[in-house]
Amino acid sequence: MFDWDSAEALYRLFRIGLVALLIFGYFYAVIGPKPQEVADKLLERSEEKRIAWDGVILVTILTIINFILLVSFMHLVSRAQPVIYKFVQAMLSLLTICTSFMLFSAYFRLSLYEEAYGYTQTRFLAHAFMIFLFVLFVIAFLKIWRNDFSLLKYYGIAGIAAYVVLNYIQVDAVIAQNNIQRYYETGRIDVAYLMELSDDAIPLIATLRVDKGIGDRIQHYLQEKRDNLQKERSWQSFTIARYVAKTHLQKE
Repeated sequence: MFDWDSAEALYRLFRIGLVALLIFGYFYAVIGPKPQEVADKLLERSEEKRIAWDGVILVTILTIINFILLVSFMHLVSRAQPVIYKFVQAMLSLLTICTSFMLFSAYFRLSLYEEAYGYTQTRFLAHAFMIFLFVLFVIAFLKIWRNDFSLLKYYGIAGIAAYVVLNYIQVDAVIAQNNIQRYYETGRIDVAYLMELSDDAIPLIATLRVDKGIGDRIQHYLQEKRDNLQKERSWQSFTIARYVAKTHLQKE
């Protein structure tokens, strides 16, 4: 019922085909066409983005470490020896000033990064966090030279203020506005990312529907968004941003 000669022939053909495929793949990799220039450009751009973003992250981490050292020394150093304490105050002030320059450098580098690659929520929040750290360092600087200054009280006020501002500033609308402004200046924009933003950004995104380059994609996205907003929802899901977006799209 089984022809061993046929089985051996099939096995040998399989081995020949496998070896031929491996040899072909080897020579194709060695002498075949390579999109090396495109690959190098993509790799170079990816490396530039990684280095720039890593630099921002590194400076931010160093700033946080300096902040922890600053607060720790303010609470651990004894005030019993005035001369030593004055020296510590001078050193902590120097640390605060130098760290502020680091924050400014990181803020400026992140701004250049955004101009090159666009604005996102992560980059916007990184900017906001740097500003928040700067405010904390200003409060700490006042505490260094004023013993009656309540550090915890003003840190609490700064934290609540930052939380309220970030929740009511309409982050996605700001991101959309900056990306649109960058598009008018450079001709570059990530439409796919714009489509991921919340309802706050819809009135701004709608201004791009008349653009010759990306108007069709924007129009298609707005049509899908309009159909989604028309769906019936319970009153508990009502938001001002959704209502404004729905009203704006109905007028178009």
